[in-house]
Amino acid sequence: MATGGNPARSRGEVSGEHERRDTLSPSQNPHSSTRDAEPSGEDPLGLTLVHRPRGQRRADIVFVHGLGGSSRKTWSHNRDPELFWPLKFLPSEPEINEARILTFGYNANFRPGSGRNKMSIPEFAMDLLCDLKHYKDEPVEGLEEPPMGERPIIFIAHSMGGLIVKEACVNGRGDPAYRCIARAVSAIIFLSTPHRGSNLAKTLNRILQVSLATSPMQFIAELAPGSHTIQDLNEKFRHIAPSLNIYSFYETRPTALAFNTTKIMVLERDSSVLGYPGEIARSLDADHHGVCKYTSPSDPRYISVRNVLKAVVGKISSSGMSSIF
Repeated sequence: MATGGNPARSRGEVSGEHERRDTLSPSQNPHSSTRDAEPSGEDPLGLTLVHRPRGQRRADIVFVHGLGGSSRKTWSHNRDPELFWPLKFLPSEPEINEARILTFGYNANFRPGSGRNKMSIPEFAMDLLCDLKHYKDEPVEGLEEPPMGERPIIFIAHSMGGLIVKEACVNGRGDPAYRCIARAVSAIIFLSTPHRGSNLAKTLNRILQVSLATSPMQFIAELAPGSHTIQDLNEKFRHIAPSLNIYSFYETRPTALAFNTTKIMVLERDSSVLGYPGEIARSLDADHHGVCKYTSPSDPRYISVRNVLKAVVGKISSSGMSSIF
């Protein structure tokens, strides 16, 4: 579990990564500085810096992966590090490159051989809050960065990651220790989040019981339609949603299951859209995996998500900090 007492853990697992200074790729906009974040072995857990501007940042963009995903591969088409779009695409985008970009990783592995994970969505959410509260960049001479929570936070969340983000927002507002973090959240971009659950959760747990001879994993059970966790979370989240800019993208293609040749709709539109006033819902021509993985900066799916993100950052830039809180 991530804790604030281990800053190296919350900024990336590989200690050598912190010994390197930010590097600037010749292809990057000179306004930007990007972290050399090529995957090596397992993807990092906790918060990992991907990009930060040369000057004061306008916002913090935090990527949160979903079930079976990880902090880099979830956002990389065909697991290709050159297509890790938070690093390879976004820092070249005007306005977006004035925000700091981070990923959050947690152990969401459910595959045979991955071991028994007893953690739940509320526990993952608490890890996220704790890592955000205690996160610090490497110091830069002549630049005094305000702490996390003093700039607007924008979440981009895939699948179960969206439930973790919602849980963090709800719990953070109710806990004085994390209230400054939760109140800094200005926007959430949901990519195929199961707001009302997914029938795939029941299928996954049946397979786990057969292949691992173990009881269902808690965080998968919480994804089932009608689960108490989801119902309780939706009831609490609707009270804070009016203060947020919410964008919900939903899949339109069936997804091939890894354990057989069957293709199913992992999430129907009704589960991916909250239906709240002010929410903006859009379809993406993709399956459950493809909504968060893009082939190039000209991929229409990437352009749709990028345009929303650019609008959110632009709104922050034009309105100023005082109107965000």
